[in-house]
Amino acid sequence: ILFIFSSRSAVKLKKMADDLHSVYLQFCRFGDPMNSGAMTGKNFLKLCDDTKLTGRGLDRTRIDLIFSQVKQKGTNKISFREFQAALDHVAVHKNVDTATVVHQ
Repeated sequence: ILFIFSSRSAVKLKKMADDLHSVYLQFCRFGDPMNSGAMTGKNFLKLCDDTKLTGRGLDRTRIDLIFSQVKQKGTNKISFREFQAALDHVAVHKNVDTATVVHQ
């Protein structure tokens, strides 16, 4: 499949990605201002609570399970790429597309 984006679309996509990364970093640093960019399960749960993603098909236990599925074995934090994968899982459990989750 070939997607053709106008320069305006590309700029918009870049801004959305930058905004998502900024939110990720804010929650990474919650309770740990020196954090350089790895999110704990506690902070992922806080993000889900604060953005009203919890409830209706997505409880705290499910959020913990999603976090465990996307993180590397032997670690207790997720990278930005793993965070994006976690949002995909959240979208599946909420029966919405990932863009809807990101916009929340």
